[in-house]
Order: sequence, then structure tokens, then C-alpha cells
Amino acid sequence: MTSEKLSEVTVGKEFSLPEPKFENSIDLFSAFKNRKTTKSFKNEPISLQKIANIFWVSGGYNRKDPNMRTAPSTMNWQEIEVYGILKEGIFKYLPESHSLLKINGDDLRKIAGFQEYVHEAPLSLVYVANFEKMQAVPGKFRDINEQDRVFFSATDTAFNAENVYLYCAGEGLGCVVRAGVDRDTIAEELKLGDSKQVVLGQTVGVPK
Repeated sequence: MTSEKLSEVTVGKEFSLPEPKFENSIDLFSAFKNRKTTKSFKNEPISLQKIANIFWVSGGYNRKDPNMRTAPSTMNWQEIEVYGILKEGIFKYLPESHSLLKINGDDLRKIAGFQEYVHEAPLSLVYVANFEKMQAVPGKFRDINEQDRVFFSATDTAFNAENVYLYCAGEGLGCVVRAGVDRDTIAEELKLGDSKQVVLGQTVGVPK
């Protein structure tokens, strides 16, 4: 199924991503040296392989037994869900199958952020916290309230976003993490409900 174009996937269907490959990436030290924020992007697509890599580093499973992810999370709640807004539509990343579930088939990149450069970039990630997963662990953690959930989900999202920053630095891609996202519109399009909250956006593309 990876030979199909994302635009050809029917809404409600999954699209299997190619396995992550980092053949052309630079070493980690060089990625740290190159890591920076980019706010100017070319209006051109990035390859399906790089899209697959981006989703995997943002929160894919890197250990199958037990299912652990590329980014840590408080109490291993794994509460952060990653969505992608592309020209081909809106997709939800499913780490258990390393695939994308198509939510919407329209080009809605303009809702990904208030900044104009977001509208031209090929991909914007949206990090969503699933508060239902953030429950106190008996014997390990006190009861938590809404303020705790907001704080820890923001902390956990930072790990996901920094993974993407370093990958982009290694691949010569531009990247910026953004608090300026239209949370209400995105929540409506994603049909998130009351138990989920948009935390941050992150835009990726070829820098000008």
C-alpha cells in the first residue's frame, strides 16, 4: 500500500508507511550543531520516506516488547497523539502499525497555524494530549488534576517535538514548533471531544 499516493487514500482508511530509514542523515553531533528554527519554507512536497521518518521519530514504537516509543512520557502514559496536516488531507499517526489514518481529504493547511509560512509548508504536525490516559498510578503517583495534565502533556510534547527538530537538522529540512495554532478549529476538524486537547503545532518543510 505504500506505493499509493496519500491523496488516493479514502477517508477512514489506513495508509501503511514505509519503515524508517536514515541512510542519508548526518551524525548526531552535527545534527545538534545544525538544529535551528526555520520560518520560511518552499511550497514543495517532501518524500514519503521522510514523512514516514518524521512520524516515527515524533512518537513511533522503537521497542516491540514492551511497546515503547521514541519519545518518553510521564509515567509511560503515552498520551500524546500525533496528527499531520498535509496538502493531501489530515492524517492521524498510528504508532502500533506505523501507518496513517486519513481523517479528512481536503487541503486544510491554513488551519494548522496563524502564520502565513505554515500555509505553504508541506507538513504541519499537531500534538494532541489524550487526558483519559493520564491517570494516577497506584503507589507511584498522587491523584492528578487538570493543571497537572496540562503541565505534563506539554512537557511530554516537548520531547516529541525535539526529536523532530533533530531529525530535520540531520536531513536538511526546516522545522519550527509553534504555540500559535487554531485549537478550536483543529479540535473540530479532528473531532477530538472533551477528553483531548491540542498542545502544540510543528511545521516541517524544505527551507527557502
